[in-house]
Amino acid sequence: MEKLSDDEVGQIMRRVRSRSDRRACAQVCSQWHRVEGLTRNSLRILDPQLMHQFLPHFRNLLSIEAQMEVCDRDLECMAENCRSLQVLNLYLSKWRRVMDLEFLSTYQDFKPLGDDGVVAIANNCKDLQHVSLRWRQGIGDIAVSALARSCSLLVYLDLGHCKRITDRSLEAVSHLECLEVLILRNCNLITDWGLSYLANGATNKRIKRLDLCECDQLTDSGAVLLQQLSALQVLNLAECGPNVTDVGGTGIAGVTTLQSLNLAWLINVSDVSIITIAHHCVDMEELNLSGCELVTGTGLRAFAGHKKLRALTLSSCSNIHSDDVDATASSCLALHYLCLDRGLRPWMPEECLERLQSRKIEIEWL
Repeated sequence: MEKLSDDEVGQIMRRVRSRSDRRACAQVCSQWHRVEGLTRNSLRILDPQLMHQFLPHFRNLLSIEAQMEVCDRDLECMAENCRSLQVLNLYLSKWRRVMDLEFLSTYQDFKPLGDDGVVAIANNCKDLQHVSLRWRQGIGDIAVSALARSCSLLVYLDLGHCKRITDRSLEAVSHLECLEVLILRNCNLITDWGLSYLANGATNKRIKRLDLCECDQLTDSGAVLLQQLSALQVLNLAECGPNVTDVGGTGIAGVTTLQSLNLAWLINVSDVSIITIAHHCVDMEELNLSGCELVTGTGLRAFAGHKKLRALTLSSCSNIHSDDVDATASSCLALHYLCLDRGLRPWMPEECLERLQSRKIEIEWL
């Protein structure tokens, strides 16, 4: 029997779905092991200490996920061996952050990921489209600027909880013509100046999702600028602080493409904003008004009869009453999720609850 070519081994490999079977084949066939390294396009790294040994065998990877502590040297290894990368997910999950405390205490000389590693990735992996650096708190403007400068195909960028990110990063990002999703959750050094770069840059006709939750230095001036993002569909302004008022709220109504809006805990946003948003944002599907103390039933009822509203969150809304909820929810025929304050539960008539449940609306009490 003649020796199989790499192409033939690759075709066989594509028909073997079981991971354990593939692993067993690799252990007894060196050609299989080599071809798998050449044909595999995604990899989840569980132990970064072994990465430097096995990564040179996987030079055609398109996607890497590593949700544990890594250092600059680890990313430099990725950059050297995986130049075709399109997806890099380094989201450090909450569970991993807790578990890695023990790891960091064992290796006192270990320095968590900083700008240098990301710069190496940016310089070598120019086809990147999806990058998540959430909770990598050593990441700063140098890293983001390098990504924006070298990776012009970026569509998705998650910088959530990267506390060193400033307006300088947004200035760099504003030149990305393909960027559709930008997550800046809890990047609380960002100001209105940063939003002005997004509003006036190449991003203003492309961004569809923008998460600014907990960016508490923002004011009405920045919120008003968001109406220049002509493709924006999903906007999160939750917990952006007391300096976002009805001036900013009514400005947001100018984003007529909005489908999902989170205004939770904007304590100075009132009915004026909600009525204006209801009038202009006719494609709204999801709305979160949790903790908006100045919003009353008058504002909520402005959404009565909205044809596309599917999800409505109203926890900690002390000035919204059961009849307001009934009038609005009953007339929004697309509604399937309703989140209400548990303090409202005793005041909701049973016939109202039965009517909503008969429409298979999921009701959650918080």
